Amino acid sequence: MKNLIQYISIGFFCLVAFACSNNFLSEVPEGSFLTTTSEILISPEWEAADYSVYVPMAGYSYFDILQTPVWLTVQSRTGQFTNNQTTINCRASKHSDFPGTGIYKSSIVLYIEGQGKITIPVAYITEGNPAIETENTVILPYTGYFGSFPLTIKNRGEGILLWTIVEKPEWIAINDLFSVTNPPRYSSSFAISSFNEFNFMLSYDFESLNPNDLTGKRIVIASNDKNKSQTVIDIQFDMGNPVMFCDPDILDFETTDFTRLFNIYNQGDGLLTWRIESCPEWLSVSETSGILTPSSSKTLQFTCNRDLLPYEQLFQTIYLVTNDENDPWHAITVLVDNSYYYPGDTEDTEDTEDQ
Repeated sequence: MKNLIQYISIGFFCLVAFACSNNFLSEVPEGSFLTTTSEILISPEWEAADYSVYVPMAGYSYFDILQTPVWLTVQSRTGQFTNNQTTINCRASKHSDFPGTGIYKSSIVLYIEGQGKITIPVAYITEGNPAIETENTVILPYTGYFGSFPLTIKNRGEGILLWTIVEKPEWIAINDLFSVTNPPRYSSSFAISSFNEFNFMLSYDFESLNPNDLTGKRIVIASNDKNKSQTVIDIQFDMGNPVMFCDPDILDFETTDFTRLFNIYNQGDGLLTWRIESCPEWLSVSETSGILTPSSSKTLQFTCNRDLLPYEQLFQTIYLVTNDENDPWHAITVLVDNSYYYPGDTEDTEDTEDQ
């Protein structure tokens, strides 16, 4: 619950139409030209916490708290804004006028030095007993360069479910989360009434992914479910049907060469993940891993450091590891004839001697 409070303390709070009172001080005090995009949502069941307040044009002004609801206790009635933002440490006490499950609106009145008075909306929530339900695993299909998938958050309890996404991969974007048909938004949190649900879409761009994005990723949702403060959704990928082809199968550096090019092709209709394994110390590659979309290719450059080799012929096997089910570990033979190499030789000096 403490984590959720931190995520719902900043931003503009919408009215919860399904359960609220009408005691909100809706008019900004006379003489004020300030506006705020902040509201405090607070429950008597929560411990005291710092709630962020943002007031454009407040700058670095000092302020005094002139009025609070009778059920709200603030630690200090004075403070200072920093770059239009400040925090108010407060907590709510139980109030007999708000026994039923719902969100009840009121306000705090501030006097900001040199600016005037402003009303900060504050909402008292009687949570009830919400219960979150959602998918345990989401499987993302490969459908082209861009993809999307639906996510449903359900409230299976008798109470108001507050929830927010506190962790997700950077390559996942949230779409249509602010539609008027969706439940009200409380800063980065959302409210769902009893036995209702919230449906929205998450999207992703395959071209922005790297191999590390495809495993061990998750979405974490914080909520006020008293039995489960965090819900984890594991993310898996359906990669389709990639087909790997590479050229050449033998990297022969012969007696004088230092570099060789190597091509990887995806001839299938899915995402091909690849990585180079088992390179010895004397063999480096321009890239060690990547992802190929259908009908795309990647050219790698292998570099042989002959100074690290003995003066003899060498045979080495390295591997191209992919998610092609028919060829997951493709062996590549590396040949180097270092019998005639002398330390300090380079490709340029060899070319000069040939001329």
